[in-house]
Formats: sequence, structure tokens, C-alpha cells
Amino acid sequence: MAFDATVFPILIAGPSDVTDEMDAAELAVSNWNDGHATAMGLMMEARTWRSHASPELGEDAQAILNRQMGDHCDAIIAMFGARMGTPTPRALSGTAEEIDRFVTVGKRVMVYFRLARSREKVFRRSNTRRLKISREPCASRGC
Repeated sequence: MAFDATVFPILIAGPSDVTDEMDAAELAVSNWNDGHATAMGLMMEARTWRSHASPELGEDAQAILNRQMGDHCDAIIAMFGARMGTPTPRALSGTAEEIDRFVTVGKRVMVYFRLARSREKVFRRSNTRRLKISREPCASRGC
């Protein structure tokens, strides 16, 4: 049955090695909606680069993703596994850039780090250093 609801778009972000975790976050949002959306008149919409982005020419890829998705979301759930992700012209990775953009404008930021050992056969030390560098400012800002 139809109902009125305020839609709260949430960006679910992370590099390609956390797709299982991103799927789990999308499922959690869907389950929350199933249990609460009608009664509360509030619905969360999970948005990811896999489901809500489309190819486009002109700017760098992350700038396009920011414009297509991130700028229209009210919160971000960011995840990291063994990889930091692909560097952008403005940040260590696309996910790091998205976190910075959300923090800068005062939007809600939730960051999660996988604690289990990497499923990747080759664990790059440079990624480990980049993840540690990324965690420090995030922790000091309360992410």
C-alpha cells in the first residue's frame, strides 16, 4: 500500500575489495525500511557507485560520481578493507574524497574498517600505509 515518506539518501562507499560489505550495508538499509519506513514516514535510499552512477565524459571519474550521487546524499557509510582505492586529483582515493566532502559540509559520516585478514593473495604495504594515514584524521574528526 502506498504511503508518504521523507526519503533520506545514503551514499554507501568503498573500494572494490569491500563489495560484500557494501552489499551487506544495502541489505541492512532495505531491512530497516521494511521494518520502519511505513510507521515512521521515513525511508532510507542506499546509493552506490555500482547502482546509481552512469558513464559520462568531461571531468575526472570521481568528480562525476560526486555530482551524480554524493552531492545529493544526506549521509555516507564508508568502508575499507585491504585497499584504499584509486587516487583522485584531490584525495588519496575516491572514498577518502567522499568522506572529506561530507565532513566539510557537516553531513553525517560513518566509517568502517574491516578487521579480518585480507582475502587478497597479495597485501600491498603501500595500501596499508595509506589506510593508516586515512584513519588518523578521520578518528580525530569523530568519523
